[in-house]
Amino acid sequence: MKAFVPQVALIVGISAVAALITRAIKPPLKQAPAIVCDPATIAQDEICLNTVILDWKMDCVWIDARRRVDWEK
Repeated sequence: MKAFVPQVALIVGISAVAALITRAIKPPLKQAPAIVCDPATIAQDEICLNTVILDWKMDCVWIDARRRVDWEK
């Protein structure tokens, strides 16, 4: 039991350092990417990424229900 606390502290410390390095290398998006998508030209069951980022404020759960072979294309 004595070794448990230092191990947890070490794992948390390494994870925190890795998270800070990742954030420094790749900060969060400040604006939506410039992706051209015309809602009039896509299928009824599709949606533009800009709609998700700008209109919905990323407040959604994204589920990709395609088959794996379709996703890999």
